[in-house]
Amino acid sequence: MSTVSVLIVEDVVDDATLMLAELQRQSGGLVWQRVESAGELRSAMQSRTWDVVLSDYSMPGFDANAALQIVRAGDPDLSFVVVSASVGEVTTIALMQSGANDYLFKGNLKRLSAVVEREVRDTRQRRTHRAALQQVRRLASIVHSSSDGIVGVELDGMITSWNPAAEQISGWTAAEMVGTSLYRITPDHVTALLRQKLDKIRTGKKVESIETTPLRKDGTQLTISLLVSPVFNEDHEVVGAAIVGRDFTEHYRQHSALQQGEARYRTLVEAISEIVWTTPASGEVTDGLPGWCAFTGQSAEDVNGWGWLEAVHPDDRELTQRVWKSAIAAGGIYKVEHRLRRRDGVYRNMAVRGVPVLAEDGAILEWIGVHTDITEQKEVEHSLRSSEERFRTFMDHSPALAWVADVSGRVLYANATYRQSLQLPVSDPVGQSIFGLFPEKIAQIHLQSTLEVAASKRIVEVIEPGIRADGSQGEFLVYKFPVPHNGDNAAVGAMAIDVTERNRAQKALLLRDRAIGATTQGIVITDPSIDGNPIIYVSPGFTRLTGYRADEAVGRNCRFLQGADTDPKSVTRLRKAVRTGEACNVEMVNYKKDGKSFWNELTITPLRDADGLLTNFVGVQTDVTERRRMADQLREAQKMEAIGQLAGGVAHDFNNYLTVINGYSDLLLQRLPPDDPQREMLVQIRRAGEHSAHLTNQLLALGRKQMVAPRIVDVNRIVREGVRMLRGVLGEDIELKVHLASDLWPVWVDPGLLQQVLMNLAVNARDAMLVGGLLTIETSNLQLDEAFVRDHPESQLGKHVLLSVTDTGMGMSAETLLRVFEPFFTTKPPGKGTGLGLSVVHGIVRQAHGHVEIKSSVGHGATVRIYLPSSQHAVDEHDLPIMPIVEVRGIETVLLVEDEPGVRSLSQHILTSHGFQVLTAANGQAALAVAAKYPGRIDLLVTDVVMPELSGGKLAEQLLRQRPEIRVLFTSGYADDAVVRHGVLHELVSFLPKPFTPLALALKVREVLDAPS
Repeated sequence: MSTVSVLIVEDVVDDATLMLAELQRQSGGLVWQRVESAGELRSAMQSRTWDVVLSDYSMPGFDANAALQIVRAGDPDLSFVVVSASVGEVTTIALMQSGANDYLFKGNLKRLSAVVEREVRDTRQRRTHRAALQQVRRLASIVHSSSDGIVGVELDGMITSWNPAAEQISGWTAAEMVGTSLYRITPDHVTALLRQKLDKIRTGKKVESIETTPLRKDGTQLTISLLVSPVFNEDHEVVGAAIVGRDFTEHYRQHSALQQGEARYRTLVEAISEIVWTTPASGEVTDGLPGWCAFTGQSAEDVNGWGWLEAVHPDDRELTQRVWKSAIAAGGIYKVEHRLRRRDGVYRNMAVRGVPVLAEDGAILEWIGVHTDITEQKEVEHSLRSSEERFRTFMDHSPALAWVADVSGRVLYANATYRQSLQLPVSDPVGQSIFGLFPEKIAQIHLQSTLEVAASKRIVEVIEPGIRADGSQGEFLVYKFPVPHNGDNAAVGAMAIDVTERNRAQKALLLRDRAIGATTQGIVITDPSIDGNPIIYVSPGFTRLTGYRADEAVGRNCRFLQGADTDPKSVTRLRKAVRTGEACNVEMVNYKKDGKSFWNELTITPLRDADGLLTNFVGVQTDVTERRRMADQLREAQKMEAIGQLAGGVAHDFNNYLTVINGYSDLLLQRLPPDDPQREMLVQIRRAGEHSAHLTNQLLALGRKQMVAPRIVDVNRIVREGVRMLRGVLGEDIELKVHLASDLWPVWVDPGLLQQVLMNLAVNARDAMLVGGLLTIETSNLQLDEAFVRDHPESQLGKHVLLSVTDTGMGMSAETLLRVFEPFFTTKPPGKGTGLGLSVVHGIVRQAHGHVEIKSSVGHGATVRIYLPSSQHAVDEHDLPIMPIVEVRGIETVLLVEDEPGVRSLSQHILTSHGFQVLTAANGQAALAVAAKYPGRIDLLVTDVVMPELSGGKLAEQLLRQRPEIRVLFTSGYADDAVVRHGVLHELVSFLPKPFTPLALALKVREVLDAPS
């Protein structure tokens, strides 16, 4: 053992001597000192460094505990051994717990040398350890701010320091690592390398830098350059190592070749990412710059003086030198940025910072500076600026409004579109509150959604109002999202587009779609650019019209709606229009999904783009089946009306002629004796006249111009009275059944005409049952609803009485049914029918405001249904009075007005023969003249109704004003004047239809004259 220094705390000299003797016997060299008080102990501790302290336990005014505190305060690493008489086990344990290293009994000093040798070794080891730790801490302090990771370890790998850069690179904190083994976080291959390096350091061998690939705490792989350097104590003994790690993960991927070249020039200082340099106070380099030279490739001689400027970019040299000299002159901080040429010729951007090192008197001793490579930072800044410029350019040219606002509503950013699209009170809204930019109500809406986004940290989509540039209020679709601001997501970004017009268009489209969906018409859109011009859209109306759903129609040509009854000519017209791109309108038969046919009015219209090119066809389909049916019915009614007008006009003229023929026949028959041979010829003429009169009555019924005298009647009574006559007409081979409803509603009808209807139907039924059969007559009450009236336009709503006549005859074909009411149309052989039977029925029923229909098919008989409107009044049970046949005589004056000369002459002859005074006129104007000239009383006006210039009705009105006492009798071949209220005889109007007999005229004149006033 080398020389040992021992400090003995003992008040008994002999005891100290014994201890020294024992130590000298075992030790080669010994330095010692005895003290026996606290003061002496403190002085001795300050005088030198001791290897071990041997202390008695108890001394006058002093003991081992006090000595231990003084020793620990002066040298915490110094071993303290208690050498004393027996003090007991408890005291010994207390001393050891207080910090004593060992305890020896004075009576047995054989162990003293061994204990001292051990404790000396421990003391020195602790001091060495502490010195090493202090050195490592100093190194850690020096490199604490370095961007390289620097780790202090003992030779066994125990970590003593872990700088912030090491934390950042590895992900492990100093708190997690210091005091633990480095090997617990290194992969096996890194552990092996580090052990090898530490072993070399322990044996004094040179250690090269290494590159390895450890893992971060999060498992990601790193590429790190490691430089392991020895850490010495004050005796220049290796007590640990400093491991400098530089993270080349990203840099290595980009510049691996350069990194490998630079790795040969790394030292502890060079391993720091910055270039560290020093210069004398003058600022001129005198002894080269190792870090600089390693980076630039310049030699030490090239760098000295101002030669280092040669590595600075020529454009930056003047600025660099000027700023450097200015800092030297002012003694201030040197700060500049310039481009520095690397050894491979590439210029790197450097941030330069130099500070003066000052003496106590303030004089500059030297300059220490750092060059930090900021190339990547500059590139990032440039990229960021470029990105920001691109972003601003993009945002300013974007059609969307973009802005950022904080939670108070202050605008932090707004693009050009925002400024241009809104009506703002300021040119630049940035820094302004939205409450100063918009009306309060709008600003409040904007702020509310901004607060919601900031609170929820979610992206939202809202519709918000805004004042557009033209001053109108618009709607904006806004996307709002949280953005960082002042370290927190306390701001909200927004992108918006003006959707005012779009919303209006959408509403218009929605309205159009609803209108299209509601219309009963079918709308079809086709694409002629595709082969076959297929359907690409159908409206709901199309589905309702045809029964085909959209998915069943889209992709097909419209011809799938056509069928057997579709007119080929219409199809040809359509195809030509499609081929030539023209509009077209056709009516054609189409077929629904259920197979039913309908008349389709199809209008196709071409659609063209802005260049006039054909893009689509729009087809509008309308079901015109009902319209065509009603048009057919209207045409049929108009035809019947025209025929009726013609027939009525012919009948009117016939009645005038028949009046003359039958009248003179009657007069001649009255004059001829019964045995006169000419009498038979007159009888035949009279019979022919009667038949002709019957025929004209049928013509009048056809034209609904015959005079009717309607009453409120019971149809059942009319049927019962008619049945008695029908039995003789039908014959024995036809069975007649009658089913009459009880409580049948009354109707307003001419009973005589209704009997004629019943007779005509029975005769037609008889003629249809060639070999006999069954004729059924039925009555019932019936309420006609809207559906019936819609299908039968001639009918009307309300209560009706139904009269049905059904036969079991041969029936009629569909073609015959279409013409059954046409005048003079008959299926009977020539001479067997006039073709007026059903026409007369139709005319009489229509004149009674009723409706008639026929159901029949070949071989299945026929049913005629007559619908007569019911009346609210009770049935008139009184029959019309019968005028008794008496001799007619008169002496009154009669004004006879007739435009037909034959009728006028006959009527004058008849009235004169019965004693009346007769004044005649050929027309109304002549009658007025006759009346004006005649001085006497005129008792009766007998006038034709229909005359040229002045009708009988107008004539009567004027004469009644002139001669209120005059009475009036109208005559006519048909009733087509307001005097008889459109064919219905008014109870106060006296009327005599043509043709009339001489007696009928005389009786009617007498009746009118004798009637009470």
